[in-house]
Amino acid sequence: MDCSSNELQNKIDVLMKAVEEKNYHISIGYDTAFCFETNMDTLIKNADNRMYESKKLFYHQKGIDRRASLNT
Repeated sequence: MDCSSNELQNKIDVLMKAVEEKNYHISIGYDTAFCFETNMDTLIKNADNRMYESKKLFYHQKGIDRRASLNT
């Protein structure tokens, strides 16, 4: 996709809002780079980290401890 980080974040926000209106939640991880400095391993690692931070924030805001459900 050829857009700025802000444009990408706006598109993600619109998508997440549409999904949440259907009473679902998604966690999205992404990273951006210029073509000449692209290191796929780094991009994937950064996107993965963002996705897990998004999940962590969601569960924290909802007061859900996912570890507790693993023991039942």
